[in-house]
Amino acid sequence: MEREVDILVSSKDRVTELSLLMQTLRTQTHKRWNLYILDNASGTPIQNFHFFNVLVTRLRLEGHKVKITRNNLDFGICYARNMLNNIQMAEGLSPFTLRLDDDILPEPNYIEKLFEVIDAGYDIASGITPMCGTPEWKRELKFLNGEINKVRLNEKGEIQEFGDDAGYSYIEEEIIPAGHFRSCALYKSEINKIRYPDNLSKYGFREESFFSLKARMVGYKIGIHTGAKVFHIQTNSGGGRSHITSDTIQQDDTIFRKWIKKQFMNGALNGI
Repeated sequence: MEREVDILVSSKDRVTELSLLMQTLRTQTHKRWNLYILDNASGTPIQNFHFFNVLVTRLRLEGHKVKITRNNLDFGICYARNMLNNIQMAEGLSPFTLRLDDDILPEPNYIEKLFEVIDAGYDIASGITPMCGTPEWKRELKFLNGEINKVRLNEKGEIQEFGDDAGYSYIEEEIIPAGHFRSCALYKSEINKIRYPDNLSKYGFREESFFSLKARMVGYKIGIHTGAKVFHIQTNSGGGRSHITSDTIQQDDTIFRKWIKKQFMNGALNGI
């Protein structure tokens, strides 16, 4: 019997991309899922769009729970992620949560392959995220040396390596241990108790990194399936991109590096 999944999506001013995502969910080989959408202060509320409402109706007719919540003010992506996690913990139906970005196109077997990662003994499962609008360059797995998205610190707790290998495609399909996940991830719903940081910019650069390392610090394991694929549309407007500047990225990165060094000095990152 298929395991149920609660899918969490935050979206702002991307109702077209969100609707494309909803259609790709309809064509997943894994059929048992519910959808929780947070309209994070879109200029025009997403429920004002006819094509979006028609898709919601179709999903409900096909047996999926669809819950839509709206923030009238945008407090940033980390606030939105935490809000969705709270909704899932209070109202969710599933022991598994799938966190998705709003500007991606999952391949039809994406959820199915992520469950292969869970079944291989990992608590958090992710895949690869190549760009949708460029040729797909495929690498050999041997260059990863058995670990993807590596996290390496020196003896002072300073970052020496913070890999971003999941933005590529790979020739071979394999489940590989990961230092952190890049964007989308399936995980045990109990992990929703982990909080995204509240001191980042509204853009929230490094928010997945915080979440990944907080999870690893309490013993959860992350794995990536190189055959589980979502194409990234990389929409240059809406979402958190309305807040992005080089200064906000630098600010968030500095906060992350200080945090990771503090955790290292306290012994919380032993083994990472």
